[in-house]
Order: sequence, then structure tokens, then C-alpha cells
Amino acid sequence: MGNGLIIYATFKRKNLHSPCNILIAIQACSDIIMQMSHPIYAYFAWNEIMVTFHTCYYINFVFISTIDFSTLMVFFISLDRLLASKWPLFYKDLNPKYYISTVVFLCFTYCGIFKYLLYTSLTEEKTMCLIAESMTGIMTYVWFVARQVLTFEADFKNEVLASGSEYQKINKSLKTMITVHIFGWFLTMAGGTFALLAAPT
Repeated sequence: MGNGLIIYATFKRKNLHSPCNILIAIQACSDIIMQMSHPIYAYFAWNEIMVTFHTCYYINFVFISTIDFSTLMVFFISLDRLLASKWPLFYKDLNPKYYISTVVFLCFTYCGIFKYLLYTSLTEEKTMCLIAESMTGIMTYVWFVARQVLTFEADFKNEVLASGSEYQKINKSLKTMITVHIFGWFLTMAGGTFALLAAPT
């Protein structure tokens, strides 16, 4: 619901059509798509259905892509706030259409690279097909480390912003981004935990 409200508000309010708010809305849309994977996993967990990693990869192809997309988008949102705060003149000279298009293109490129690398590591072993289990082997650790590095970088930039006086100018958008990101992942973990506990043993 929170992600949907962000998208709606950004679409309806012209004063929210800044590059940063548009990036936040795109990231919110990505999170909505990712959360659609929960009913699929709940069905597999409840009925104790195991599928191969190959099958799980295709089932969660879109959903795991949105996780990668969203992770890199959060990184770019924090970078956007840092640019706007520390180098405002440079930031104002950026063409919004080209700027947003470049960020989205880089996010899709990141997704494509990982989709290929994950595909090359798939096996015929069985899995319950949790969204995070759409991969196997060494790529599981590569994917996890890449996500943690990007998340750490985003958090570090937010800390830099919070320590400066410029923070007050962007306080609302930054807090919104952080809150939605944390709350979205909380719901993901809560949904997965509920499915594990509710499924018959």
C-alpha cells in the first residue's frame, strides 16, 4: 500500500515530478512487482512442492529481476540526493529525461548481467523456490555480496547527507526513501517467515 501511495502521489502532484521523486516512484513500482512473488512461494511452501533450480529461475525471473533493479535504484537515489546536496549547480544542469533514462538503463543492465550469470550456475537440484533461492552455487554468494555492497554504499551516502546542514532541504524525500526501503524488506521477511511457519510439516 505504501509503495502504491508513493506512485499515486508522484503521478498526481506536479511538485513531485523532480528526478529524485520519479526515481523513488520507479523504485516503489519495482518493489510492488517483487512482492507479487510471495503468494507463489506460499503456495509451494504450503503444499510442500519442490522444483528444480532451473524451474525456480523461470518462475521468479521477473521477481528476482525487480530485486536487483530495486537494489541498484536505491543506490542511485542516495547518489541523486548526494549530488543535489553537495553539487547543486551541476545537478540543476542535468537534463531530467536523459538523467532518469540513464539510471533506468544502468539498472536494467545490472539485472541482465546477473540474470545471465545466475543462469550459468543453475543445477537440477530441488528447492522450495523462495525468491532468494532462484540461484545456486557460487553465484548465490556473489549476488548476496553485491547487494550488501550496494546497500552499504546507499546507507553511507545517507549518513553523509544526514551529517550536513543541507539535509534539511531534502529531509522529506530522503526519509520517505529510507522508510519505504526498510518497510518493504521487513514485509518480505515477515511474509517468508509466515509461510515457513504456516506450512504443514
